[in-house]
Amino acid sequence: MSLKIQIQKHLQKHRDIELKYPNRHNEIHRVPCKNCPSIIDKINGTVDPEIEDVKLLSRKDQIKTVFCCGWRPSKLCKGYCDEFNITEKNLLTNHIS
Repeated sequence: MSLKIQIQKHLQKHRDIELKYPNRHNEIHRVPCKNCPSIIDKINGTVDPEIEDVKLLSRKDQIKTVFCCGWRPSKLCKGYCDEFNITEKNLLTNHIS
């Protein structure tokens, strides 16, 4: 399979997810995933250098770093949001989408 076809399939997959879950950038999962790296790191006492860098950002910039869950792409990562005490209200207040 050519690289061009692979890229097209990848982009189509992401377009399909966006259409299927239009509010996925504004809603946080109710519970974290079983294999959520944010939760596993916290349990194991592992320090993620990227998390430490984000902790130095302003609150508004921390909220901008929130991302969709890698395992359940229908909503935002609960483990990461919990790490920074980010709520759906914070997302609406800061107009993140």
